[in-house]
Amino acid sequence: MQENSYTVRASSLCFILALVIPNIVGIFVLTILMSVFGTEGFDQTLVYQIVALFLNQIGFLIVYLILKAKCKVKTSYYFKEKIKVGDIFLILLIGLTCVFLISPLINVIDEFLTQIGFLSSSISLNLPPLQAFLILFFSLAIFAPLIEELVFRGVIFNGLREKGDVTAVVMSALFFTIIHLNIHQTIYQFLLGVLLALVYLYTRNFFSCFLLHFINNGAVLTINYINPSFFDYKFLSTNYIIIACILFVLGIIIIYHLLSFLRKRNNYKRTIINKNELKDANNSIKKYDFYVVSIIFGVLSWILSVLFL
Repeated sequence: MQENSYTVRASSLCFILALVIPNIVGIFVLTILMSVFGTEGFDQTLVYQIVALFLNQIGFLIVYLILKAKCKVKTSYYFKEKIKVGDIFLILLIGLTCVFLISPLINVIDEFLTQIGFLSSSISLNLPPLQAFLILFFSLAIFAPLIEELVFRGVIFNGLREKGDVTAVVMSALFFTIIHLNIHQTIYQFLLGVLLALVYLYTRNFFSCFLLHFINNGAVLTINYINPSFFDYKFLSTNYIIIACILFVLGIIIIYHLLSFLRKRNNYKRTIINKNELKDANNSIKKYDFYVVSIIFGVLSWILSVLFL
């Protein structure tokens, strides 16, 4: 008996719901909290700061549970192969390469965006440093990667594989970028989204993409906690830009070879899609129209967020 799986239509619906549901959840939860604590200065309270950390992921979790139930997909679907110890080591190296070699050039771009008026937002908690770090680490390095990977690699990427592996990797990374609705995160989130999809594709094990996401977020949080001034550079100085470009090229080369090792270790072979053999309960034209609608909806949401948020 063939195991149920996600479709392009399910992926598209998942993405649209992931843009809408977290906002609905946020409005509902914050309205209740403000009725209890009052509206004046509420956005400066610790309660608001902690709740705000988890609202998006709670919305994503609701979306994931809806799609998982609708498509009747079993948990074993995400763990088609056992992850190897060598794979874990390669994923660790990929994550650290992103943090230390790719990030410097992203910092240059972020600083440039700040200089021209696109201010970045930072997360802070009114708590002692250690307590704040532990809460942020759980939220941003464990909970967020787990839920986001279930949505973007578990549902969206797997469903988009009906259109071929290349399309699935690129479009799931694009959706992953759009959902953050932050111009400062655009380039890095897209690159990270591609890496997360490739790692999952090559290993066929959900733990691998979660691990890479965890390493990326956890490393940044830990470095900032140990040495808050570690990333405080003059990003637009000539020397820093030159060094950042060199590190970026070196990082891309290293990541390319690490991914090649990972692909060969797991004997990955690209799936060839025969569109005439696609089977789905929905009409093909309607299914792919829904996919196009999701792209348009996502891009418009991203543009509006850049212009007005």
